[in-house]
Amino acid sequence: MVSEDERAAIANPAQSGRSSLRGPEDRIFVSPATLVAASDLRQAKKRVVEERAARCARGHRQRPILLAVNVCIEVDNAAACRRMDNGTNAMGEGLPYTGTARGLAGLVFDIDHLDLADGLMVRSPAGWTAAAYAAIAEELGKRGYQALVMVADPEMPWAR
Repeated sequence: MVSEDERAAIANPAQSGRSSLRGPEDRIFVSPATLVAASDLRQAKKRVVEERAARCARGHRQRPILLAVNVCIEVDNAAACRRMDNGTNAMGEGLPYTGTARGLAGLVFDIDHLDLADGLMVRSPAGWTAAAYAAIAEELGKRGYQALVMVADPEMPWAR
C-alpha cells in the first residue's frame, strides 16, 4: 500500500533509479512493480494474466503485480454504505470495496488464493482513522497477512 509519490516511483523505476525506496518511518518499498486497476475481480484476473503474458513474451523478468483497491472501511457494512451514499469517500480507479476490516481481509485472502495479484495497493480517499488502521492490521494478521504500509491519500484529510 503506497502513496501517490511512492506509486509513481514504483511504476517508473527508471526515473527513480533505485531498486527500493525508503519512505517516512523507515518504510521500504521494493520496485519495480506493475499496478493494475480493475472494476471487478473478473476484469482484474484478465488484466493480470495479460500483463504477465506480455512481460514473458517480451523476455522481461517478472515483476510483482499490485492490484489497486479503493476502500471505504467502517465498523459495520451499513455505516460504510451510508458513507458512500453521502459521497464522502469517492472512489478512484481501482477495485472498489465498501465494508468492514474483516471483509477486506477476506477479499485479500480471496485475491491471494485465486492468484489474482502478488499484492495490493489499498487506498482510502478519505484517509484512515486510527481505529480503521488497527482493525485492518488485526484482521489481516488473523489470516497471516501483514500491511507493509498504510497511507492516506495526500489530497484528502484524515477521516474522523
